[in-house]
Amino acid sequence: MSLREQIELDLIQARKDKDAEKTGVLQLIKAGIEKAEIAKRDTLTEDEVLAVVKKEHKQGKESLEAAVAADRKNLVHSYSDKLYMIEKYLPQQLTEDEILAILKVGGAQKGDNIGKLMGLVMKDYKSQVDGALVKKVITDNF
Repeated sequence: MSLREQIELDLIQARKDKDAEKTGVLQLIKAGIEKAEIAKRDTLTEDEVLAVVKKEHKQGKESLEAAVAADRKNLVHSYSDKLYMIEKYLPQQLTEDEILAILKVGGAQKGDNIGKLMGLVMKDYKSQVDGALVKKVITDNF
């Protein structure tokens, strides 16, 4: 079953369960997918649907960080729940140690170009890593 189909089925179930919060999150994702399809004028591939989900996750993460910085406890809880729901549709993310291991196996050395090192990880693991985390691992270790 594709990611898009899973989201649509979960949306139907959330509506049946009268789970307003989950329904809202899934409607937001579905709207993002439909907007991207309109812009593309074609059906999205599985990778493109995943990119939409990742975009929604990133926006939610930024909103959570802003709420934490503003000490808005009521919003922090809401955004945390939203992120948790979205993360269910993302592949398991690699840890810093796993990223470092990939870089070492790829022959990364101190002084290497950041772009080259980013490419080592991103070309094969793009859906499983956050670019900001990869950059952090590179700058901390290379």
